Amino acid sequence: MRNFPINLQGNIPFFAGQLVEKRLLKFNEISKDLLAPGNIYWKQISGVERLISAKSDILNFEMLQKLADSEKTLLIEDSIEFEIHQKIELIFKEYKTEIQLKNKLKWRTEFNELLKTNYYQSEKSQFDLDQLCWRLFSEMDRETGSEYLKRDCDYFKRSMSIASSYVLCAYLIGYYDVAFLTDIYNTTIVSLLDIGSDHVVTPHMKEMLEDIRKKATLSGEDQDFLKTIIDTKVFEQKILFEKFDGSGLMSINVLEMSDLEMVLCSLNYYYQFVHSEKDNILKAIKDGRFPANRKIINLIKRNFEILTEEQQVA
Repeated sequence: MRNFPINLQGNIPFFAGQLVEKRLLKFNEISKDLLAPGNIYWKQISGVERLISAKSDILNFEMLQKLADSEKTLLIEDSIEFEIHQKIELIFKEYKTEIQLKNKLKWRTEFNELLKTNYYQSEKSQFDLDQLCWRLFSEMDRETGSEYLKRDCDYFKRSMSIASSYVLCAYLIGYYDVAFLTDIYNTTIVSLLDIGSDHVVTPHMKEMLEDIRKKATLSGEDQDFLKTIIDTKVFEQKILFEKFDGSGLMSINVLEMSDLEMVLCSLNYYYQFVHSEKDNILKAIKDGRFPANRKIINLIKRNFEILTEEQQVA
């Protein structure tokens, strides 16, 4: 857990030369989370503020629940913007349940607008986007998620980032069915977390996976190693380590891949096995920093360019 300087005289500590204000936290704002959406403190009667969970670390859920049940004061700083997440969740729920095509298109346009304003054109982190997609699509219960987190936190964060980016890219290139999107999100995150499930996730294992991730071509030795940590009967695990030149486990090249297979391979190449902070995937796509097929990139960008064109006409 990271340590932060705490000003015991008040609610506003210094962070990198800037003042960061804390606010009261309601427990229901974090009830669905596994990772802390901000730096969370317990303000004791003495006025001392004790850091319970640092932003993006494993959420100390049981302790926070006990404190909330005892009506203790909880504070949060440097948090994701809960109001924006709630608004996006509400719009997506309307899109999900709407039956009339005309209204469904309306909700889809509003959802795209929120993605454009808050992510495509924003410096928000991938962690922020991961938290949103977890709320929109995850079907994993807290107990299962906690077990995966105990195995390796960085592994879990990477899986969240790939699943979140994958489901949004799928949606933005035309896969609009919510049941399908929910399925690929949950299938992807579990498939990733189950890689090497019979092994302890060691730094050496992550270093080897990181080395393979960066390669454009896999050697026979690379393939042999991957076969020891993946379930070759699970398609998602095999396609993750496919390479565009056909040197992966399935021996298919970029011309033989579907659009979603190309996206998943690109995401596996993009996200490191050692956690590092990144801009959100939509901003990376806007700025030309996501190494995916140009046709797919243009389809994703087109969603947001159409919005701009419609606004100019209006």
